[in-house]
Amino acid sequence: MRIRVEDEVRGLQLERDIFYPKDDINLLLQRALTSGTRVRVLLSSLEGNILKELELTDKSNKKITICSARELPDGEYQLACVWETKEGQPITRVTFDIAKITPTPSLVGYEYLEKRRHMALEHFADNPKFLYNELWNPVAGYILGRYEKIWAQVARYALGRYEDIEEEVIYDTCKFIAERKDCSEFLMQAILRLMCWEQKDPKLSQEIKSLMKDTILGFKYWVDEPGDTVMHMSSENHRILLHTAEWLAGLLFPTEEFTNSHQQGLFHALKGRLYINEWLRQRGRFGFDEWHSNCYYPINIAALTNIYDFAPPEEYKLRQMAKQILDYMFFILAEDTFHGVFGTTHGRSYGPYIKYPDFEYTSSICWLLYGEGSLWGGSGMGIVSLATSKYKLPKIFTDVAIDYSTTIESYQRQGLFMDGEISANFVVYRTPDYMLSSVQDYSKGEYSPQTHVAQVTLENKAIIFWSCPSTSGEGPGLRPDYWSGNVSLPRAIQYRNVLALVWKEHWLSWMTHCFFEPVKFDEVRFEGNWVFARVKDGYVGIYSQHGISIGQNGQYAGRELICYAPSNIWIVECGRKADWGSFDRFVGALKSAQIKEEGENLVYISPSIGEFVVGWSNIPTVNGIPVTLKDYPLISSKWAQSEYGSGHITLQYGDEKIELWFD
Repeated sequence: MRIRVEDEVRGLQLERDIFYPKDDINLLLQRALTSGTRVRVLLSSLEGNILKELELTDKSNKKITICSARELPDGEYQLACVWETKEGQPITRVTFDIAKITPTPSLVGYEYLEKRRHMALEHFADNPKFLYNELWNPVAGYILGRYEKIWAQVARYALGRYEDIEEEVIYDTCKFIAERKDCSEFLMQAILRLMCWEQKDPKLSQEIKSLMKDTILGFKYWVDEPGDTVMHMSSENHRILLHTAEWLAGLLFPTEEFTNSHQQGLFHALKGRLYINEWLRQRGRFGFDEWHSNCYYPINIAALTNIYDFAPPEEYKLRQMAKQILDYMFFILAEDTFHGVFGTTHGRSYGPYIKYPDFEYTSSICWLLYGEGSLWGGSGMGIVSLATSKYKLPKIFTDVAIDYSTTIESYQRQGLFMDGEISANFVVYRTPDYMLSSVQDYSKGEYSPQTHVAQVTLENKAIIFWSCPSTSGEGPGLRPDYWSGNVSLPRAIQYRNVLALVWKEHWLSWMTHCFFEPVKFDEVRFEGNWVFARVKDGYVGIYSQHGISIGQNGQYAGRELICYAPSNIWIVECGRKADWGSFDRFVGALKSAQIKEEGENLVYISPSIGEFVVGWSNIPTVNGIPVTLKDYPLISSKWAQSEYGSGHITLQYGDEKIELWFD
């Protein structure tokens, strides 16, 4: 019986784990139930309340419909399959984490910007608790549940709903900050924003304002100050948050003595300003160390909007630089997103934000700015800060974001690193029907807990990406985990619409795999070492040098492509109806394309770009011409130009032009 039960357990699959109202919540049985045990399926809330229950038998269909997703409120759930003896004694169980969400409707157009702003504030004011367990928010989960509610208070304040403000939430937030827990400076941005508003038009009780002031005066703002802390201070996003907090705190209380440092506020304002200025100049000249991060971009936005909104008149230069960095970031979110999905390489990201585009922190920012994305997009920190800011989006960025007819090839170089690679060079190739992006030949073979190397993004929020995991588990303590980061980085080589990912055997690696959800595609075909998929008029072909198997076990059974060879080259080619006509023609051309091994190199005769020669250590070529992998400009595309390190960025669309200067 044990062998049969184990076989039945391995045969369980989910079509998806994010469900929309139009979807049925289905469980797939890949093997017949022959163990003779009692098998129950339980759909439960996170609180443990059983919402649906049914019993499976040996006559059950291959596809079991638990219920329609529209029957459930938006939120998280657990789907459990329980094996019991006929007497009801437990044998084993398998639990799947799932969620149901209602998509945010598109509202595209610059003319709807103010309406979107108001809708976003109302949404976050009335929905302070989102999907906050470890599955969806692995980053500092302790702040993204209970303490995320502080941003609901900021939204209510901005809407003039003062009677709805929960001062106990502000109290809890101040207590968290006073304990100097990691990411306290995230929440400090909310406290400082409220305090700045309060100085002009008081609405909060004197008691809570006194607590906020004590919290601000007693905080540890930088590593040179006394006191213990578990705060992480060194990474790019933490630095700008801490420096902004110190500067703004000093401006708020210039003659007060800060109880931790025993320095006056003016000292902190000057010190914070010095560090802010250098941070802004480095971003304008060398880009972001955490390039195109779909979780940390919005974190930076909270700090930058606090600088822009609350800088005094004499700090016009600092305010201008903060605005220019916001302009640069929002141009990136216009040019390098695909229908609201920031589907590029990321310097830092986490599994949930890659697998599920609705939960990217940048998704809500894209919806606010351009009308496509999702208000389910993570923390309220970035979007509430931006929606309550005086910052005004240039219309040119909306024109770029909603240009669905132009193919854009963007070459970018980001970061200024102390160790290893000096910077990251990457490509974003966006067409009307798909987007392909990868970081070129970056730190190959190295351990990287959060680098997201490459991604294909199609319509219907269908995404494809690869990783070399270090574990089958997921979560922040396991980085790199099953989907985020890599125990060994590949050598990525992209030329326009064709990409190679070259992995070499590493003592910690045990496979490479590809996130691939068939339910998101209109067509899927398996042809030998090739897998093909289509979404509307966008096509993609995926080739694995040493074969492909479909994952059969666990949460992602049926939804991942695996290669167990210790060294392997994946080839990806994207196409579209406008170039190929039918999907059949695209599939036929790629399937017939010559692929041969020459030593450690692979030669792929691409039907679209010609002879593509790639390997671990060769000079990659296309038709004999070397592919340039290093020393790109800061950005170079039809719509943007800037030399790396120049401090001058030109953004242009049609006859409109914006110039950014970082002296």
